[in-house]
Amino acid sequence: MGLLFSTLSGQVRTNWFQGAGMFLGLLIGRMQAGDRASKRSPQLSPNQFEIQTNPLARMKNLKTRQTHGFSLVELLVVIAVIGVIAAIAIPAMSNIFGNSQAAKTKRNAQNIASAYGLARAAGASFTGGTGGGVADEAAAAAQLNTGINGSGTFSSSRFQVVLDAAEQTKALEYTVYDPTNDILSYTGTSSN
Repeated sequence: MGLLFSTLSGQVRTNWFQGAGMFLGLLIGRMQAGDRASKRSPQLSPNQFEIQTNPLARMKNLKTRQTHGFSLVELLVVIAVIGVIAAIAIPAMSNIFGNSQAAKTKRNAQNIASAYGLARAAGASFTGGTGGGVADEAAAAAQLNTGINGSGTFSSSRFQVVLDAAEQTKALEYTVYDPTNDILSYTGTSSN
């Protein structure tokens, strides 16, 4: 059975309609799945015409069985592609995390050095050193961890850099204390 089309003025059979019907017949297939046993065409009214489908479209599928799912080769190709992507991405992500940890450590060292300089400029008096200074970088970081107040006009100012012990130890690798000038400076490079 072919595809049926209605027309307004009788039967129309042109090459264009037949070509379009063949194409549609290939794409759509049979309109009535239940009429497989009958090979006869239905009777047409004067206002309808039938476009015959391509005989090749009526042939059964040449495959002996229908396959569902993916073949083993397709699955292995997908697994190989995922493996290649993972092999590229994992080292790149490790570098990103390592770089972010180094940047955080340097930022903490800058914060310690900056807070020490601001606290000394505000008249804060650190313990352990001479003239209100500190003995070394570790003493400055320990006192800034708990917080220290300025003096005089800046007595309401509080200077504090809160870090855990591991962060503080790593950050102090990037600082140097000069006891002569009472300056805690950020070096930018690790002392280790």
